[in-house]
Amino acid sequence: MAPEGFTIFRSRLAAGRLLGERLATNLKGEIIVVTVSAGGFPVADSVAGIMHAVTVYLPTLYIPDPANPKKTIGAVNFGCAVTNDEGNELPGNYVYRQVQQLQQELKSNFVDQSAVFNKVLLNNQVVIVNDVVENAASVIAAIRLIRGYQPKLLTLATPVITVDAYMKIREEVDDIVALETVSPHMVAHAFNSDDYLEFIDEIPT
Repeated sequence: MAPEGFTIFRSRLAAGRLLGERLATNLKGEIIVVTVSAGGFPVADSVAGIMHAVTVYLPTLYIPDPANPKKTIGAVNFGCAVTNDEGNELPGNYVYRQVQQLQQELKSNFVDQSAVFNKVLLNNQVVIVNDVVENAASVIAAIRLIRGYQPKLLTLATPVITVDAYMKIREEVDDIVALETVSPHMVAHAFNSDDYLEFIDEIPT
């Protein structure tokens, strides 16, 4: 158990700078940064600043577990839905209805990025950036959507990833760059502030 007050990183911005420096040693040329969550936005902003990259936001919503509203069973973006093991055990009609409802919600609340993706992702190096990768479904949904745009290289970059998520994602991307690989109970200790709230107004809608 971590000591009271312990955090792995001071802030998402600080973690993003460290992540950007790590990525800059491996990736050269034009980079497109994609993030899938509000929490990932300040990390992606720091990475993009260091790598002089374009940042694209891919909004993602989660499929609720009907038996436990605090849990999720998968994730949905504009063009792809992925369920986890628990979701695969539920009736298909429940999952289908949730996917349709959530994709409609995305279309109502966000600008569809398909045209932007088609312009900037084709034959480019793409880095998916998030603050913490614990729920593999959201990242895998992003990966599978982005693969359709034929990127030259697809990398996942994150300050913190759980061992389970790493194992599920590693075959889906060309590389994973993570500053820390942790057990699930350490995820709550990743950062000591909700600094992503400062970026809410900058997230495209």
